[in-house]
Amino acid sequence: MEIIINKRCRTCNTVKPIGDFHKCKTLKDGHQYHCKPCRNAKMREYRRGFYGDPKNCRARRKYERIQRGSEAWRERRKGYRQKEKQQLKAAVFAILGDVCALCGDSHKRALSVDHINGGGKWHYKIRGGGDGVYRDIIKDPDPHGKFRILCMKCNWLRRYESDEEIIARYAPKK
Repeated sequence: MEIIINKRCRTCNTVKPIGDFHKCKTLKDGHQYHCKPCRNAKMREYRRGFYGDPKNCRARRKYERIQRGSEAWRERRKGYRQKEKQQLKAAVFAILGDVCALCGDSHKRALSVDHINGGGKWHYKIRGGGDGVYRDIIKDPDPHGKFRILCMKCNWLRRYESDEEIIARYAPKK
């Protein structure tokens, strides 16, 4: 096998020592066609065109195009999911009732699902939020024994007081 000491650069067309060329296992002599300074200059120019000026940058334009598409998709998905969640919540309220089981409050924004025997935090965590819990309530053959509708005030007070104390204190007087 012949030992090569010098090699001609195809870019600058000068003969240089073999140590001035990057290694390349696929080529016969084991070194690049272009010397290190020429190769570095070419790569610098390539990178400047690829990552340089924001208006001419291919990578930036591609990233922005992907972002625009994904933002639009997220907005469409968000609207769809909100509508789906509202439909599920309406179905749950149709099953369990539209008023607080303790005080009779009917303000929709204040109403929430209560787990009668506890375990709501765990249920929401396992099912991934309200959507999964609403689906469980709709699928349940007898949801009235496990769930009920409470306003936020009664749901919060229930942690510290019994249902009878809440009804006595906050239910409308007849």
